[in-house]
Amino acid sequence: MVLALVLTAMSWMGSARADSAQEWFAKGKEASERGDYQAAARAFDEAYALEAFPIAKYNAAENWFEVPGGKEAARAADAYRVAIEADERVSEGRLKLDSTLRARALDRLARLSQSLCLVEATTPVGAKISVDRLVDVPIPTRFYLAPGTYSVSGTLEPGDVRTAKIVCKANASASVVWPRAEAKVVAPPPVVPPRDVPKQPEPQPFDAQLAGGIATMVLGGAFAGAAIGLGVHTLEVRDEFVATGNADADLRDEAVSFRSATTAMWILSGVAHATGLVVIISSPTVLGSGDEPKASAGMSWSLHASPGGFSFDGRF
Repeated sequence: MVLALVLTAMSWMGSARADSAQEWFAKGKEASERGDYQAAARAFDEAYALEAFPIAKYNAAENWFEVPGGKEAARAADAYRVAIEADERVSEGRLKLDSTLRARALDRLARLSQSLCLVEATTPVGAKISVDRLVDVPIPTRFYLAPGTYSVSGTLEPGDVRTAKIVCKANASASVVWPRAEAKVVAPPPVVPPRDVPKQPEPQPFDAQLAGGIATMVLGGAFAGAAIGLGVHTLEVRDEFVATGNADADLRDEAVSFRSATTAMWILSGVAHATGLVVIISSPTVLGSGDEPKASAGMSWSLHASPGGFSFDGRF
């Protein structure tokens, strides 16, 4: 085993995290020297988690590789891959792997990958995956597994946990992809068309002329009623006069007076009805905006002409 132990104290100075990383690095070195490779590998992994120096991850890979029986081959392959990728991002020479260590890491990774399966989880980004030794690893990620069938679980978001089965074969690759759940589209409530509200009729302006015409017609009716009453009384007086043998001059004069009054009432009734009719027909409500008379609400009428005169039919 070739460990990269060429770290000086200056390499770790600068922060409390660096001091802790140096301590873990020292623990890893001690564990490796006494043959406790798993403890050494974990210590170097802790050092890398605090300060991502390629040499720390490389040392972790070397110790995982030395675990008897190749039980940690997948961990070793992951550590070699991470060390190589980290080395490509480091610009300072003393923190990089030298050419010998880099070549050794590449060779070991190539040989290990022939007996392992490379698993890639790319989507959904931000979700977490758990399988075998890995717990809640953020996606996207890549890792190695020994050949076999594995149950994989993924937490896409709180409350959304997915599971899957993957079959890993030696010198092959597998992928894990979970599509995010489609957002539930809530249909908008149905649009209820507004109810047809019956249009209220506009109030008609007061037509004084129409009211006057109707009042005149009513007055004509009163005159007609008076004429009928006077006519009946005239007939009664006439009958009394005839019963006296036409000899009672007072009864004759009374009959003549009531007959004249009756005639006058009929004349007044006719004049009132004719005047009221003309006033009603010429009112704005009946005429409207045109020249032809029209029936107003609650009233209808018709005028009939003939060679001998005219007649009027109306309903008020």
